[in-house]
Amino acid sequence: MRFSDLDFIFLSYKEPRKELFWAELQRVVPRARRVDGVPGFLDAFRKCAELSQTEHFVMIDGDTRLLDSFDPDMELPPLNNTFVLTWASRNTINGLTYGNGSVKLWPKRRLLEMTRDDGFRRASGYFIDDIQYLRQPGVFAETSPNGSEEQAFTYGFRESLRFCVEGGLHRESARFESVKALGGGRHQMLQTLCGVGSDVVNGIWANIGAVEAIRNTLDRGPHSIIGDYDWLTSAFHKALKTYNKNPGQQCRKKIEEINAETDLNLFWLQPAESLAFKERL
Repeated sequence: MRFSDLDFIFLSYKEPRKELFWAELQRVVPRARRVDGVPGFLDAFRKCAELSQTEHFVMIDGDTRLLDSFDPDMELPPLNNTFVLTWASRNTINGLTYGNGSVKLWPKRRLLEMTRDDGFRRASGYFIDDIQYLRQPGVFAETSPNGSEEQAFTYGFRESLRFCVEGGLHRESARFESVKALGGGRHQMLQTLCGVGSDVVNGIWANIGAVEAIRNTLDRGPHSIIGDYDWLTSAFHKALKTYNKNPGQQCRKKIEEINAETDLNLFWLQPAESLAFKERL
C-alpha cells in the first residue's frame, strides 16, 4: 500500500490561505478531495470519512502544505482500523515539529463509528480518546496558522489550552505546582507557544493566544471551548482591546503576572531572539 493508493481529503474552514494550500495540494495529489466550511469538528470529520472512497484516507488541514520530503509512492506500514498514522508537521510560527497540522492517515470505518457514536468524548469536544495515534518517522508537512491575527491567536489559545487541560492545570490542586503537573514536555511546549514567534507575521498573536489560555485556565475559566470558534472569536476581539497598543510589551507584562503566581517560568522573545531560538531547534 502506498500513499498514492489512498484518497486525500483537504479539510478547511476559515483559514485565510486555504485556497492557496488547496491549489498546491492538487498539484501534488491531483485526485485530492475537499471538505470546506463545515462547522464543528464532529461533523467535519464525519464528512471527510463519508467523502473518502478508500478504506483508509489521508487528511490534510487547511493551513498546511506538503513538503518536498513527501513521497506519494512511499510504502506504508500495514493498516487496520485500530490506529491513526501521523507524520509530524513543522510550525512556521514557533519552529515546533509535532502533531498540530500533521499528515494523518485515518481508517474510514472507525472514524465513521466514532463520530456517529459521539466518540469525541473529552470535555473539550475535540480530542478523540478511543483511538491510538502512532507517530511515524519523517516530517512531511509545514503548517502556517498565521494568515491573520485571529487565526494566529486561535492557534495559540487552542494549543496552549490543550496542554493545560491534558496536564491537569485547570485543577486547583495543580495551580501552584504547575510544572510538576504538566510534566517537562508540556511545560516546554507552553513556554515555546508563549515566547517564540515574534519574528514572523502575526506570530505575536499566537503568543498572546497562548498566554490568554493559561490565564483562562488559572482563573478557572471554561476549558470546553477549544472547538467553539464563536467563543474564540469573541476572546480574540477582547484581546485586541487589551493588546492593540503594544502587543509585545503587554504580552510580556501578562507573562510576568503569571510567573509571579506559578512556577511556569514563561518568557517572551524579541524577533531576533525568536529567530535565533528556532534556528537552534
